[in-house]
Amino acid sequence: MDAAFAHNDRGAALLERGGECADMVEAEIYGDITDELWDWVAANPVFTAYPEVFAQPD
Repeated sequence: MDAAFAHNDRGAALLERGGECADMVEAEIYGDITDELWDWVAANPVFTAYPEVFAQPD
């Protein structure tokens, strides 16, 4: 999980600038996300969220 957050942090500034030169046409979010993010996805039709699909049973 730490690696995923580090990856997102490294790309945050570049992703913020993406809207300056591109239009988002589609994005997928995988995993356990917060209610706030589910609401945001629902309000932005180019995004799709999926529950954790790679979870390993204990």
